[in-house]
Amino acid sequence: GNTAAEVDLLAQTLEAYRAVYEQEDIQDNSAVRVAYLIGDLSLRLGQPVDARRWLLECLHSHTGTEQEGILRMARMRLEDLRDTRAA
Repeated sequence: GNTAAEVDLLAQTLEAYRAVYEQEDIQDNSAVRVAYLIGDLSLRLGQPVDARRWLLECLHSHTGTEQEGILRMARMRLEDLRDTRAA
């Protein structure tokens, strides 16, 4: 019920994921997941430009079909972005 605290925690989580993605040597499968999470969190925090960038990064980073579920979710979130901009 505490919206301000929730937003603060989401922002902290977003920054932690960004730091990991940009500073750590993470494996391909993890990179896809982290890029998706950054995009999703950015969208939840009202940052559509960043969200789009990271969701596209997720889609372009995948190396195999074992990531199909997360790729589907990334496509759905991009569709949410398009719907929001069209409204």
